[in-house]
Amino acid sequence: MVVSTSKEVFQAQLQLLQMDFKNSLKKGAAALAADRLWNVMSSEQLEVEALIDAAKAVSFDELLHFVPQLLAELSCELFIHGQVELHDAIDTWNLTKAALWPQTTSTIQPEPLHRVYYYHPEVRALPTSTPGAGPFVLPVSGSTRNNAAVLVVDGGVLNCQDHLALELIYPVISSAFFSDLRTKQQLGYLVSTTITTMLGRTMALFVVESSFAPPANIIVRMDAFIKKTLSMLADGTLLKEKDLQQAIATREAECKVPVQDIAAMSSLLRTVLLDLDGDFDVLSKRCSMLPKLTRAKAVKVVQKLLSEENLRRLAVVYSASVSPSQQREVGQLSKTLPGYSVMKPEVTLASGRKYLDSYGHFVPRPKYVCKALVDVEN
Repeated sequence: MVVSTSKEVFQAQLQLLQMDFKNSLKKGAAALAADRLWNVMSSEQLEVEALIDAAKAVSFDELLHFVPQLLAELSCELFIHGQVELHDAIDTWNLTKAALWPQTTSTIQPEPLHRVYYYHPEVRALPTSTPGAGPFVLPVSGSTRNNAAVLVVDGGVLNCQDHLALELIYPVISSAFFSDLRTKQQLGYLVSTTITTMLGRTMALFVVESSFAPPANIIVRMDAFIKKTLSMLADGTLLKEKDLQQAIATREAECKVPVQDIAAMSSLLRTVLLDLDGDFDVLSKRCSMLPKLTRAKAVKVVQKLLSEENLRRLAVVYSASVSPSQQREVGQLSKTLPGYSVMKPEVTLASGRKYLDSYGHFVPRPKYVCKALVDVEN
């Protein structure tokens, strides 16, 4: 197989790529705020503006110079699933290898690529102690008219039990957040809070998009909700013991249901291999923890995550492109949000990366460890 291109084809594809980048900026306010949040938190997600600038600068000659370097040494990782025999998988691999290395006649090498050569994505660990700790606020603007605020609270690397407790209790918090800020306060049509995991770190994500509320005011309301929620969890008015036990019973019933099809099994195996470092017993371990989980333990996990003592917080406040007078208002964020420090751009690298070491540092995903219940108790 021979793959070739021309300068004309390259220019046409480059124009399509630039158009795609520019169209990605035409999102809703909340989506744009979330994009900027993950630009800061992830080592992989570059700012779209930086990608647009790079696409404008690249040339066909640079492509011709780069591709041979790119293909000089390759390492492939295949994950084949379905109703296939071993010889089918090997045939697929051989066809792939022949396409990439047409001159290669060697057999499949059984040794995997050494881990020192692996590419490791990283996530920002925000500073945890003062001076220099958060919470931080980052103002952004764009052409979308609505306002939005996205707040992430980083809980760090949780153990297996704590993460399971959070999974069971957080739907109650999510429902209360929607009921308060959407139904009662009517801030906007897009109101949500979820738990997400990024490279082993568990984070609470709060999102609100509003047509009228100033973004800084949205953060104030988010913080007020968090404070009220912690108080209601402490005094027992939110999440009754019977509600948690019902959630546990539902999860225990799910533990007894086998994987339904090949696609689901493939997804599970891929997660175990790539994200859980090959811990094939993780499901049985988690299921064994359910009977020991209590409301007190679950509430303690939430309190540790959302308490004011956890300074690993970053709020992105989005507003439409502003006038000079409104710009001065943005500059007053420190007064509007007195507990927050405004995150300011530092050195901009050639890659477009900003917001460097004074706002924490990037860390790789740690090795996944889920201790069995007997290990935890001992």
